[in-house]
Order: sequence, then C-alpha cells, then structure tokens
Amino acid sequence: MYRLLPSLVEQTPLRLDDASLAALVDWQIHGEARPTPDRVRAQWYEANGARAADFPSGYPGAPVLGPRLLPALAEAIPSAGALVPVEIDGTEAHGYHLFRVDAVVDCVDTARSTVRYASTGELERTVLRPEVIPTELPAFRVPQFPTAVHWNAWAALRLRDLIGDDLELRLVWSADPGQRPHPSPWGF
Repeated sequence: MYRLLPSLVEQTPLRLDDASLAALVDWQIHGEARPTPDRVRAQWYEANGARAADFPSGYPGAPVLGPRLLPALAEAIPSAGALVPVEIDGTEAHGYHLFRVDAVVDCVDTARSTVRYASTGELERTVLRPEVIPTELPAFRVPQFPTAVHWNAWAALRLRDLIGDDLELRLVWSADPGQRPHPSPWGF
C-alpha cells in the first residue's frame, strides 16, 4: 500500500484552491451528507520554467492525474471513484483530472495501528487486514483516515513505470515483513 506524491525535481506542482480542497475534505469526512465534488479549481505553483507535472498534487486525498497517466488506469478508475475535471488558473485544464476516490474500505487493524493526529485520523503506523484489502481497486480510502488515498501496488507501479522518478512512492504498509514502511508516509 502506497501514498503517491509528485517529485519536486524539475516539475511544477499544483495547488488546489482553498474552496475546492475544503469541499473535497468535507465530503471525504461526512460522505453523502455533503455535496459530491464534481469540479475543482487549482493553480500551478511558481516554477521558473519547470514543466507541468503528470502527477501534480501532493495532497494525500486529492490525487490529480495528467493526460499521460489517465490511460494507464482508465478501466480501473470507475471501480474506485470518478474523474473530476480540474480548472487550472481559470481555464479548463485539458487532460488533468482529480481522481475522486469514492471507495472506502474498513481494512485497518485498529489494534495494531497507531494514530498520529486524532483530529484528522492520520495514521502514524498503519497495519491493514490483508484478507479485506480490495486488491482489484487502484486506490481506496479508509474510514479511520478518510482524507487520504491508499494506492495498491499494481496501480502505483503502473504510474511509476510511465513517469519514473517524477512520482514518489511512499510505502504505507506491506504484508511482506521484509519491507519497511516510510517513517512518515503522510508528511512532506
């Protein structure tokens, strides 16, 4: 299980505007009691001529996929959520979409996991119950930390194969005891 982030080397990251991010987080926390986000606005960070990133958003619960990445997961995305158009710097961003992850799966072993921040539910140490993990989905969220997207290895590696070191993969959890999770997978 991975968290994905844009590498900050020679590429420009994207920042969701405050209203869009707040609406997304509100929906992630409260579910159907809030409007489902169907459009988001964002701005490119100042980058001194760096190229636009293919995976430009570092927010844990707001993965944005660029046009090179969409075909890699096109068939799998509907099983886990939906693609939401991104308006960047006031114009429709051709090919950039927020992957709104609707799938919430209760697969955390709460007795063996540790919470870092009770206010957000951020897990410092995540232990999952392997028999419940939806391995067919590219990504999902967990009810204990609903504002973060957990990526299955096959999807994370497929995206990494396309854009290489432009995408950082942080291991959150693995059934393989030989693999060590990142010490702070949700931090920057």
